[in-house]
Amino acid sequence: MAIDLSVQSNFELSHEPPSKNQTITQYSLSKDQFETPPPPSRRSKKNPPSPEIPYLIIGFDTEFQTPDRNFTNEEIRNKEGKYEVLSYQFHAIYFDGSPNTQSWQGITCPASDDRMPLGTFISFAIAEGIQRGFMKKCPLRIYLVGHFTRADIPAFSSEYLYFNGLLDTFKNQFS
Repeated sequence: MAIDLSVQSNFELSHEPPSKNQTITQYSLSKDQFETPPPPSRRSKKNPPSPEIPYLIIGFDTEFQTPDRNFTNEEIRNKEGKYEVLSYQFHAIYFDGSPNTQSWQGITCPASDDRMPLGTFISFAIAEGIQRGFMKKCPLRIYLVGHFTRADIPAFSSEYLYFNGLLDTFKNQFS
């Protein structure tokens, strides 16, 4: 099964809850806003690889509320028993080797009960950093960091997460 974790090039997000007058922000990313991979090279033991910089760390969190009622086992099997995601937020740190490490944060509130794809969330953090001038180009190395991943990971669209092997690979991180 092929999973597309690609960055979204054009998307819209709201930064306020649906109960308020939502302001929609449009984002756009293009491939020239990403670092170009270096050409492959042959390294010897005498010439070790250089440190992997620059890199971007995206710490993420979600806020949610539990449903008003209990779900039956059948509803849960049919993926009808979900909690309501109130917001997705991040704090990003860009390190390029200079003494001036840049950081920024953002929050978005879903306009509906649909879960946000992980690729869109990553795109949101990248676009905010570029648009606000914290980085000129997105690095090739990105780390996602979460504190309570057992609750936060399911807040994203399942097609990006629950495929053969991914959660098995990281199962110790979720226990």
